[in-house]
Amino acid sequence: MNYVIPMAVLLCLVRVLGEDLRAQLAKLGGSEVSTGDEFIVWKGSVPEAGPEYIRELRDVKYNETIFDILTQQFEISKLDEAKEGALIQDVDPAIAPDRRFFPKRGLVVIGATPSDFSLKFSRPASGRF
Repeated sequence: MNYVIPMAVLLCLVRVLGEDLRAQLAKLGGSEVSTGDEFIVWKGSVPEAGPEYIRELRDVKYNETIFDILTQQFEISKLDEAKEGALIQDVDPAIAPDRRFFPKRGLVVIGATPSDFSLKFSRPASGRF
């Protein structure tokens, strides 16, 4: 007698699941009227989906062809670049100058000293410096 109750619950569960599956099957079976934005092509709209499928297939093939051409051009340019060799060439080694040309250290010191004193005494005294 104990096995009857669990079997009844299981039977009810199977019935409910069966009804859900039938409802989903009817929904996937399609209808004569479709909105056109579904992922699945309904059986009522197959004649209208044919030209759209062909149009999309043509676009995909066109994009594939362009991608193949660009890939070939890229590979050819990589091979040409590899054949050319290094782009940076060391023409002459650098030589240090005999004497310093610019900036003249004496002029920098003469110009910076008065401006330093004027800035030092024009600011109020703070505890930081």
